[in-house]
Amino acid sequence: MSDRETSIADLELRIGYRLPEDYRRFLLERRPERWDDEGYEPVGGGDSYSFSILRSLIGLDKLADNREMYKGRMPETLLPITYDPFGNPVCLALAGEEFGKIYFCDHESEGEPEEQPYWENTTEMDASFREFLDDLYQRSGECPDANRESPS
Repeated sequence: MSDRETSIADLELRIGYRLPEDYRRFLLERRPERWDDEGYEPVGGGDSYSFSILRSLIGLDKLADNREMYKGRMPETLLPITYDPFGNPVCLALAGEEFGKIYFCDHESEGEPEEQPYWENTTEMDASFREFLDDLYQRSGECPDANRESPS
């Protein structure tokens, strides 16, 4: 098992859920925690909102801590994986009928901790992480495709 696979397995153990395969594959093959260093730029005058979401994808090293920060503020089964330019988390569902789907969470409409799990401030964006990347790609003009070669 590679160091990266071990880190993903450790993350899954820490959060108590197995990640959907498309997202696991993405984390194995890409390194969002290094994107600022890689100099991703929008291509063809792409949509800056979508590009900001791509740039903000949370690296493997920060996913568990980031999830902990939102404990009691969103459903337990959601994992924040990126943010929109206004600080709203975009999350991956880790269990239930929602497993693998991507949700937008309006941080200004969070429920009270005693109301959890609170889904009223969430909106389904895509049916899978792959679909989410494809949608962003169509809008931004660049996609960090999991099939692209990772920098060493």
